[in-house]
Order: sequence, then structure tokens, then C-alpha cells
Amino acid sequence: MAYAAVASVSETLSLILNHHQYAVFLDQKRRLRSLHQHLKFLRAFLEDFPDKAIHLEGRIRDAAAEAEDIIEHLLSEEIRSWSSTGGGGGRPRTVHPSPHRTANSISRRLQKMCQQLPKAAEVVGSIVEEVMGIRNSLGAVQDPQVLTHSSPPTTSSTALVPTKKYDQKIDAMVGFEEDLLATKTRLYGGSSKLEFVPIYGMGGIGKTTLARNAYGDSLIVEHFDIRAWLTVSQDYSVQQMLFALVDSIKPFNEKFDGEKHSYEQMSEQVYKSFKGRRYLVVLDDVWSTKAWDDVRRILPDDSNGSRIIITTRLQDVAAYADSSSPLHEMRFMDVDQSWILLRQKVFNEQHCPAELEGTGMMIARSCKGLPLAIVVIAGILKTVSQTQASWEDIAKKVNLAVSAKDEQFGRILSLSYTHLPHHLRPCFLYMGCFPEDYEIHVSKLVQLWMAEGFMKPSVSKSLEEGAEEYLEDLVKRSLVLVNRRKSNGKIKSCSVHDLVRDLCIRKAREEKFVLYALDRYVDRILPKPIKDQHRLSIPRSTMLLFQNIFTPTIRTALYFQHCRLFPSSLKGFRLLRVLDAQKVTVMKFPAEVLELFHLRYLAFTRGYDDLCIPAS
Repeated sequence: MAYAAVASVSETLSLILNHHQYAVFLDQKRRLRSLHQHLKFLRAFLEDFPDKAIHLEGRIRDAAAEAEDIIEHLLSEEIRSWSSTGGGGGRPRTVHPSPHRTANSISRRLQKMCQQLPKAAEVVGSIVEEVMGIRNSLGAVQDPQVLTHSSPPTTSSTALVPTKKYDQKIDAMVGFEEDLLATKTRLYGGSSKLEFVPIYGMGGIGKTTLARNAYGDSLIVEHFDIRAWLTVSQDYSVQQMLFALVDSIKPFNEKFDGEKHSYEQMSEQVYKSFKGRRYLVVLDDVWSTKAWDDVRRILPDDSNGSRIIITTRLQDVAAYADSSSPLHEMRFMDVDQSWILLRQKVFNEQHCPAELEGTGMMIARSCKGLPLAIVVIAGILKTVSQTQASWEDIAKKVNLAVSAKDEQFGRILSLSYTHLPHHLRPCFLYMGCFPEDYEIHVSKLVQLWMAEGFMKPSVSKSLEEGAEEYLEDLVKRSLVLVNRRKSNGKIKSCSVHDLVRDLCIRKAREEKFVLYALDRYVDRILPKPIKDQHRLSIPRSTMLLFQNIFTPTIRTALYFQHCRLFPSSLKGFRLLRVLDAQKVTVMKFPAEVLELFHLRYLAFTRGYDDLCIPAS
């Protein structure tokens, strides 16, 4: 996770550069300032040019992490030396040391680490040079999206589906019959003015299927003079959307060939053809408000009952076209609906053997109401023998089957992640650190994000306010579910769908964001030091795990098992910033916590009310 690594080391460097008591860095200040500027430059690059940063993210992450490991080990030993010479309580005291103190107070090992810092800074500098080359090549483009929008139609990868495809075959709306009825009512009823029907929800929940069923309904076909379906997607082009609109007017103007006309000519022809006619336009899979801005001026409003359907994962996009239009949010299916859909996809019109119904219900329940997951698993069930043993085996492995057998499912969910701005990615991946079906209290989540250094300082709002905005953004993107809200409307607790959590875990492992120490993996990781990992999540294991693994680079340890045994040793966690052991009941405050000089967040349960906790 490049952004999180860069943000973290930048915060550490800000701390060092704003204080003068760290002797070990006195002769490194110039280099540290240069490194800090380079990291700020890389952070801005990740924010401003996410598409161009893809191939550099791994190198940026590793270089930033290496630099931070060196700096924080040096800082830790410096502070520890103060403690051994009377600094008191393991906490730094303000001193004004001489530059000559470095050689006297730091061991040979630390001197060797000091020698590694220039090399780490050099690696970061080389990446900065590459990034500057990329930025220079884009110097004539003020908005990086301009390149995408102006791509020639012949090279565009946008999939614009012809109208006739949806008239030929329509997926049944199992479990969403009321949604379909409500949508059709809004299309051919109500006001005569131009109205919008925004449909939003997470990937795979059935937005496109609902729009497709309404679009191809026989009454709808007869009601509208023109119908056009535009699959917008992320990498859309205005030209391609125009081609789809031009295709829809061919019954009225067969001689017009969009390939032979300019953008302006096509826009004019579409406007003239739509003018005075009742039309239905579907903008499917919209990811930005700009997509709507690019087509709105060529769609007339003649107060004749025309309608526009927009499907999107983003609540802001759904509400953008007309804030007064009610949003249609897609909901998860219940167990009975899930089973009906699964059974239909597996057996079509045939009867399901009675001995498979119980296991089938279990499989349907495991899909947690997500239609796409049900369809994918139905495809798996079609390939196995229709025996109870086979289905029970699938029932046990259903989560693995969903993530392993689903190019379509994985691709759709992954789009939600790859489309996230870089500053939201670590916050989203952090949701996967919590156990499955875990209700996350927002007050705690905000404090954790702040301690991790995910939040970017702002002069206009506090870090807490910024974190709450980040969370609301993830909710609007249908990646986080709201469990409860406060009376003032703010989110009180939240969670993530199990399948979205699987995505978090998969991406987190790929990007070395967090290590999941599950029981079945403990024996595998204990014998070796854990390298290149900064976070450790332990959903279920004994506290002895802390004492048996050596984790020199771990900054975060999250522990979710109820117990009364706090680890007797934390020597393997010297760089720890976050220690969340809220499920651990502490009868005596562990003195070793005072040696965790980088600690920013500590949570545990008091064994009794008057437990003595040091002030610092």
C-alpha cells in the first residue's frame, strides 16, 4: 500500500524535523528534509495521477517502508538511551545534545543503520526522478482525464451494448419483483416532465438486471418512441456514448452515419431526433458526474414523459442529475429469495431433488444476499454431481469457491477498489482487519485511522471530521454498510459485507498491508521472523502468539479474542504504534507498554475500576 507507507513515514519525518532533541539525526537533517520533500511529492503524485502510478506503487511502498524502518529504529534506540541514562519512565526529555554525542551514545549496530539511511533516501530519489519524467510527459494536460475522454473511438475499450441485446434476453428478477414494479411505475407514470430514475448499490447486487428488465418490458417498449442503452463504465468516451445514441435514432434517420460526421454534427443530429419524441435512456455503470454532464445538453426536455435511468455504485453520482428525484437503493436478498434464485440458476425449470434442498438453503444463506455471488456459486454447482456429498462439500467451501471461481465476480468487486482514490484505499483495506460480521464502532475506527496516519491534515477541519467524511465516502460507494446512526445522522457503527471483506483481505495480502495470523497459519509463521509487514490482525488465537513471534517491523497489532492474559513480553514489537487488545482483561498494568515509545493507540479492558494506569 504505497499511499499508506508514504503518509506514515512523512508523519514520522515531520515529528523529527519539528524537534531538535534527537542527537542521532543532527547530522542528517538536510538529508531528512530532502527525503520529506520527495515523499510529499510522491504523495501528491499518487493522489493526482492514480492511473499513472500503478506500475510504481510496489516500489514506492517498499522504498518508503524501508526508509521508515531505518528512521524509527534509530529513533527508538535514541529514546531508549535516554531512559538508560535517567530520562525517566522511558519517555523522552527535552535536551540539547552536542553533535559529537552521536558516536558516544549509539552502538555500532545503530551506526550501521545510519549508514543505510543515505541509500534508502537515494532509492526514493530515483523514483522521484521517474515520476518527474511522467509528470513532464503530461505537462500539456491540465486534467489527466482529458486523455481518456478524447481517446479515438476506434481505440476505446468501452463496451457499449446495442439496444437489441437487452430485448433478446432478460434475466429474471427473482427476489426483486417489487423493485421492478416500482421502477416501471416511475417510467410510464407520474409527471410529464423529464424525470430521472437513479438506481444505486454495491457491485453485483442487481442494478443492471433491474434496469434491463424495466428497459425490455413490453409496456415500456410500446410507451417510448426512442430507447437507448449506454454502458458508460470508468473509461468511457463521449464519442462512444454518441455512437450509441446515434444507433438508437436509426429507425428515424437511416441515412445518417455517425462514422462520417464530427462530434458536433452527431450531437446536433441526436438532439433533433430526440426532440419532440418520448425517449428512455439508460446510463448504466456510471462512475462520475462528468459522464452525465457530457450527455445532458443533447437530451431535450419537452415535458412529454421522457425518462433517464442511471445505475451506479456511488450515491453522490445517483443524486447528481436531479437531487429531487428519489434514489432507488438496491437491498440484499433474504434467505428464501436467495434460495429461489440459486435453485432457478442450477435447475432452470427442472425440479430440485428433495435431498439437496437443505444443503442448498445453507449455500444460499452463505451468499449473504448478494445476487452475483449466488449466480456464481450456481455456476459451480452445475459442474458437480447432484449428490448430497458434493453439495455439502461446496457448502463448506463456499467462500473459497466464490473468490477462486469467479473472474467476473472478482473483476466487478475489484473495480470498486481500483476506482478508490488513494487516500481512501488504506481506510477501506483496514476494514478487513476486523473479524467477519464484526460491528465496528465508528468512534474507535476514527481513532485507529488517525493513529495509523491515514488522515491528511487540513486547516478547515479536524482529523476526526476528516475521518468521518472518509467513512461516509466509503458508505456512498457501497463498500461499507451502516449498522446504526446517531440522532444527528452521523454513523455510529458500521460493518462490511463478508464478500467485500474477502476483497479487503485479498488486496491487503497482495499489497503487504496486513498479515492475518489465523490459527491454521500460526505454526507456519512462528519459526521465522515476519519481514516486510507493518500490521498484524489476530482474530482468534491465544495471547501467547505475541510472545512467540519476532516482528521487528510491525506497527499495528489488533487482537480480537477474549482473554485475561496480557503478553508478558513485547520485545518483538518495539516499533508498535497501535495495540488494540480491547478484548483482553488486564488485572495489572503491563510495565513493558512504557517501552513502546512510538505507541499512539492503546486499548484493553480494566480488570477492576481502580487499576493504576501511568499518565505517560
